[in-house]
Amino acid sequence: MKGPPAILVRFVGHVAKRCPAVLMSLFLVACAGIDGTDGSGRGVRLAPDGPRVEGLRAYLVAGMAAGEGDPRAADFYLAALADDPDNPRLLRQAFLSLIIAGRMREAAGLQERLTRSGEGGDLARLVAALRDFRNGRAEAASRQLDQLEARGFEQLIRPVIKAWIIAGQGHRDEALRALSPLDSRFGLMNYAKMERAFLLDYFGDVERAAVAYKALVYAKGLTSLQPVMSYAALLQRTGRAQEAKAMLADMRRLYPNNDFLEAISASLTRGERLKPVASKPEGAVALLLFRTAGDLGRQRAWRPAIVYARLAAWLAPRMSDVHLRLGALLSAAGYHRLALRALDRLPSSDPLYPRAQRQKAWVYRQAGEQEKAIAALEQYLVRHPEDDEAW
Repeated sequence: MKGPPAILVRFVGHVAKRCPAVLMSLFLVACAGIDGTDGSGRGVRLAPDGPRVEGLRAYLVAGMAAGEGDPRAADFYLAALADDPDNPRLLRQAFLSLIIAGRMREAAGLQERLTRSGEGGDLARLVAALRDFRNGRAEAASRQLDQLEARGFEQLIRPVIKAWIIAGQGHRDEALRALSPLDSRFGLMNYAKMERAFLLDYFGDVERAAVAYKALVYAKGLTSLQPVMSYAALLQRTGRAQEAKAMLADMRRLYPNNDFLEAISASLTRGERLKPVASKPEGAVALLLFRTAGDLGRQRAWRPAIVYARLAAWLAPRMSDVHLRLGALLSAAGYHRLALRALDRLPSSDPLYPRAQRQKAWVYRQAGEQEKAIAALEQYLVRHPEDDEAW
């Protein structure tokens, strides 16, 4: 007979140290002939919104797994939910753990159950809106967004996503007006300026877009390099490649050794066609979620940041920056295996691949896997021998 899972052994040890009374209660339930059922074969609840005793073991192990950054936490929560399928707490925790693990198809399925139960909240409504948006159901997506509470980052997300839904329907002026709620909110005005520049570019209003991009790029305290990419692309396709090179040279002086700027400059020098970062509504919304994840990460709100980054990757799975950010956020939150999976999404041909290798070395080191850390760092140094800090 195989022994108990290692994670369960660690959990029992943790409870024994912190909560010996709880451990004794669990022992009595397990060993004193109490089967934890109500006579129907289903477990009974120890608290009104808690899991049933029958699924309690899976629930407890899920909590321990989540605390240790184990990607199996979602599976344990789903096992507990299978025993108690209408429990709102389990629904919410399974839903969140699936998003953190990047299992968006399963999360979208749970979202429907959460919404029907009336326990979904803003995250479930946002997932529903993005699902409808991805599938071309603009009106349904707008209805879901209208139900988001105007607080926190929802103040930013709702008007921007609605603007891009409208843009996808071809209505420029209405899309620009949809951003007006941001103009009166301190701290969100720069977001409005950035999204207006992207929208003007998307609709081919070249001159107004160029003016908007230039103001953003040369503004004091530039918070995102995304307008730099789009401005360079606009200048290139309007026959002003030399102006684009000069602008990028300015940016490289301001932000030296930046892989993103180096890659853009190299592509422009080779004569490759640059693309605006918001060439499609889905990509523009993914960028919004990506920036939101970065803002939350700077506040060390790791799990909300991971959620927004996962949503960005769901909309734009080929966006390299999203997977890099996911790797950093997941690692910071202790999800080392999930971080490595995110970083492995970058192919070796990607300009940001060397940076991903260096990041993988750090994640392996954090996880205590020194040999793999050294191997990843060696791969990075092959591409970047000039990086003295890495040596």
